[in-house]
Amino acid sequence: MLLFQSYVDLITVPGVQCHPLDSSNNPAYHLGIRGRGVARKAIFDCTVPFDQKDRFQRTQFMDVNPKYWLSDMF
Repeated sequence: MLLFQSYVDLITVPGVQCHPLDSSNNPAYHLGIRGRGVARKAIFDCTVPFDQKDRFQRTQFMDVNPKYWLSDMF
């Protein structure tokens, strides 16, 4: 079941300093970009409404043995 509705659950924050290696944050690409490296960020609220939490089941993850990938640490 999809709960995300962009008109309610999407928050945009304009004028935020972004990653300097993102070449798309350049005023030459879009008039809405005020300065190099300054753009808009997005917040997606994809949480389950508290009053409906009983309708959903948390995803079960597989057990993972970290030694398989990080053998030097164990």
